[in-house]
Amino acid sequence: MQKIQFRLLFLPLLLFSVMSYAQLINSIEAQYIGAGGAEPTNGYGLFTKDDIALEDKNTISIDFFGSTNNSSGGIKKVASIEYDDPNGGNAFTNDDLQISNFASTSGDIEFYTLRDNNGGVNSMKFEGGNSPFGVALRILHSNNISLTLRGNGNMTIGGSLTENSDMRLKKEISHLEAVLPRLNQISAYSYYWKDEARGDRPQIGLMAQEVATEFPELVSADEAGILSVSYTKLVPILLEAIKEQQALIGSLQSISKKQDAQLDAIAQRLSPIKK
Repeated sequence: MQKIQFRLLFLPLLLFSVMSYAQLINSIEAQYIGAGGAEPTNGYGLFTKDDIALEDKNTISIDFFGSTNNSSGGIKKVASIEYDDPNGGNAFTNDDLQISNFASTSGDIEFYTLRDNNGGVNSMKFEGGNSPFGVALRILHSNNISLTLRGNGNMTIGGSLTENSDMRLKKEISHLEAVLPRLNQISAYSYYWKDEARGDRPQIGLMAQEVATEFPELVSADEAGILSVSYTKLVPILLEAIKEQQALIGSLQSISKKQDAQLDAIAQRLSPIKK
């Protein structure tokens, strides 16, 4: 009798569990929540208190959909986080991880590391748009702009730029010598950029081809063969040039003093004759 009563009590519970599971499956399939589902045609949300782990042989993707429809009538895809295994699958032009914003042609991507109660923000923002004068990258620290990079390559920093120069990091150290004659082969120019997107104001600078003939250590080329000059590395060269020039001036001053002394001695000898 007890076994029969237990079975009778267990049967409704089992039926309820089966019905609840079926409803849950139907709900998940209706909302396309889960792996392998088609793109959603209606708004939905996914909430979890646990970590989300995605696994795939080659690519992993998390897509974000907005509240507007695309041209096909489905929900518009606005962003995605996608990983591509460099050893297989479709390559993202050799990029392993992409964070994309498809919301508009000027969509931005921003990373926040701090937003306190006083409105202070630490962030790094990649801004969209096609204007060469527009901001491409901006870094803020406590609402102060630390770095701004524009689409034309011009960059502004909010502080001082320093480079590692510790002696302990260097080897095969030797002094530069005879830099003044080599500097005399390089000229400074004023010019305008052919591409006005770089800037339409007059510029002052050097010609990389001239610098490369005398100081190839200051010149580098990119993948397209465009040459660039490290202007900061000109500073130690100019320092040595000043020292060489000062040594030359000191030598000329010494010669001049000797000549003055010789002229004074000659003048003293000629003094009696004049009298």
